Amino acid sequence: MQHGAQIHVLMLPDSRTNNPYQELLARALEQEGMAVEFPQGYRRILPITRAVMDCRHRPDVIHLHWLSRYARGGNLFTAFLYRAQLLLDLSLARMLGPRLVWTIHNLMPHECRWPRLDSWLRRSVIRLTDRAIVHSQGAQAEFCREYSCRPEKIAIIPHGHYRDFYGSPLERCRAREMLSLPQDCRLFLFFGMIRPYKGVDRLLSLWKTSPHDAMLLVAGKPKNEAMREQVSAQGQQPDVRLMLRRIDDREIPLLFSAADVAVFPFRDSLTSGSVALAMSYDVPVIAPRLPGIAGILEGADDLLYDPNQADGLKQAVLKSGGMELQPLRERTRHACDRLSWQLIARRTNDCYKIATEQ
Repeated sequence: MQHGAQIHVLMLPDSRTNNPYQELLARALEQEGMAVEFPQGYRRILPITRAVMDCRHRPDVIHLHWLSRYARGGNLFTAFLYRAQLLLDLSLARMLGPRLVWTIHNLMPHECRWPRLDSWLRRSVIRLTDRAIVHSQGAQAEFCREYSCRPEKIAIIPHGHYRDFYGSPLERCRAREMLSLPQDCRLFLFFGMIRPYKGVDRLLSLWKTSPHDAMLLVAGKPKNEAMREQVSAQGQQPDVRLMLRRIDDREIPLLFSAADVAVFPFRDSLTSGSVALAMSYDVPVIAPRLPGIAGILEGADDLLYDPNQADGLKQAVLKSGGMELQPLRERTRHACDRLSWQLIARRTNDCYKIATEQ
């Protein structure tokens, strides 16, 4: 690539329908002068190499995000074949000229079925990668420790906010009125797809002993019918409201405007878009003090708890119930200011340049 020339990026897999992260990143990169394409459809055989060949302009960079789209398989044998194909696909795609940049969103797949196989896959992908990205210093240290990777290969670029995507906040009393929620309680919100690693079962068990002036709203679609039945049964409590369905984008400002505190009792997480979403509405966050979460909430991490402490979540809920939240809301807003997409695009561009100049 000639010095000063426009960088062409192929970003994949295309997960924009489920998560606005890629769309917001692509918009910001284009505003900084880069050209971004996504693959057209999904091909089962060598999808990445074929996507490179289909691009209008041969990409300078393949920006890889989640591996799970390519690392499928219903049993151990097919899982191995998919992962081996992914490595072959990435190797062939790089032979066509583009450099490989990988944003590492997870240390391992959630609810991982084959940990040794997926560990092997990640070690192999990082070797093929020219430059990697994580969202916090803690995530960088954790990934390097787990996969024996050199820290200088991994850039630290924060996860962006969602302030301008879903809509502006509403007045708290109006939001609660529209949701038919009481005005005079402290409202805790869990938001997002309900999956085992997110710890909703622990949260609902805890709520049986919660203060009577606190209410929990669980909003999100369960991963499967078994999860729906479990959460429905546990949620039969007077101070719990359940919205067990896909939440429409238009409802998101409503939910976070009504909430006093967002609760994310994850069992593991390298990066959390849910935390960034809560911060986008200035909502204080209860979550485990994991490296990726502590990094994004720096300066507004009062309600993070030790995940190794048996009653850590309970103590954080009790602490939040007795504190004045407005100062923490203000610090949450300031922490969110650091998640500017313009800044993220510039730092991502720097990452691309380093990769293409190697």
